[in-house]
Amino acid sequence: TLTLPADAPIGRYQVEYTVTRPGYEIEHITSSFFVVPALTMTLVADPLVLNMTDPMTLTAQIYDRGTAISQAGVYAEITTPSGVTAIPLFSSEGAVYTATLRPADLADSLGAPLLPGQWTIKAIGNYQGGMATAMQSITIRHNIYLPLILRNY
Repeated sequence: TLTLPADAPIGRYQVEYTVTRPGYEIEHITSSFFVVPALTMTLVADPLVLNMTDPMTLTAQIYDRGTAISQAGVYAEITTPSGVTAIPLFSSEGAVYTATLRPADLADSLGAPLLPGQWTIKAIGNYQGGMATAMQSITIRHNIYLPLILRNY
């Protein structure tokens, strides 16, 4: 059994074995494996309750053993009652990844009318072979427009 310490560097490791047994030839075997980062991730959606035309900001951070990572690939999968779509999050301030959008902006990528209700956002971050996810739920409200009737008495 080979056990690496929790802070083992990321990368490829190679183990060489030599097998011996009386009466048999000596055999050499090589095996290798790759250590990926132990990633964690946070996701904040602001606001959590909004209308279809209100702006929303998604903010994600990805960490390798507690250290914020600035060169990860980060995107968000948004699951709506109308379907699922994905959007990229961009690094704006070092290790902070953001996207600002209005729920109505997603109509074209879904190819279906947008429906209000509970939406789920799953941020996914990839870095040096490792992957982390974080989830957040938001509520999209119905936009109700009431006619304004002015009367002059």
